[in-house]
Amino acid sequence: MVRKKLRELMSKREWCKGCGICVALCPKQVVELDADEKLTAVRPEDCICCRMCELRCPDLAITVLTCEEDAMAHEIRLVIGNEACVEGALYAGLSFFAGYPITPSTDSRFMQTTRKVDARQVELPVYEMVMRAIGKTIVCNICVFGALIGLADLVRPKSVLEAIKDRVQDDFVEINTTAFHLGFDLGRPFRR
Repeated sequence: MVRKKLRELMSKREWCKGCGICVALCPKQVVELDADEKLTAVRPEDCICCRMCELRCPDLAITVLTCEEDAMAHEIRLVIGNEACVEGALYAGLSFFAGYPITPSTDSRFMQTTRKVDARQVELPVYEMVMRAIGKTIVCNICVFGALIGLADLVRPKSVLEAIKDRVQDDFVEINTTAFHLGFDLGRPFRR
């Protein structure tokens, strides 16, 4: 995979509300908020073009332009099916994938994963934990979501738990809360 090089990090100052999401998510501390609480690129030479700032900006105030926007065009290969989907997602900046447990194409009990890209790979025993603690696969998705929050710290766990309490039928709040905590505890040790 070709390493992308930053051409320009553009920010629309009038659109930026200074929420700081981009600052919190930037793995190389390239961006900061200035005295006016607006985004500014303080170390553009350190940018790895992960596009986390651009993808997560709620105001669409950030655009990352790379020198290699058409990098995939230099390598022509025929790929089909899942491989095409995965390579396209990686090229587009995918940084997290969760396969639904008990699905043969993503469950490690049925398939072997291989590393084809330079990315951190974490395999978590979601299915096993859910079945041991809860016994129902219906909440595997909430467990995977909890693992994502544990791994990436995208939102406060308290916010998710409040949403579960507010939006899930009363009969299912406890099981979903338990599944979220299971996943969060699974992902937390792998946080960088």
